Amino acid sequence: MTKADKTELTLPSGKKVAIATAKGKHLRQAARLAGADDPMGIGQALVSILATIDGAPVTYEEVGEMELADVLALQGAVMGNGTSSLKAISLN
Repeated sequence: MTKADKTELTLPSGKKVAIATAKGKHLRQAARLAGADDPMGIGQALVSILATIDGAPVTYEEVGEMELADVLALQGAVMGNGTSSLKAISLN
């Protein structure tokens, strides 16, 4: 994966993330993983398919156990909203 093929960010927890560019095939894979009738699960499944955290892959189950601020930042980045759209959300 080249730098042009990924987005890099730092999560609120301080962990470093690289997210691969999403393609249609990833959405199909995420729907199979989470179940097509679970949109929130599909977002988290996309994170597990596309992201590495501190250089290591992350599983769907691990995403579900992460701190909410990190999950929201990851889902925003994966869904194309970026983390800037999350600044209006107060988690404190």
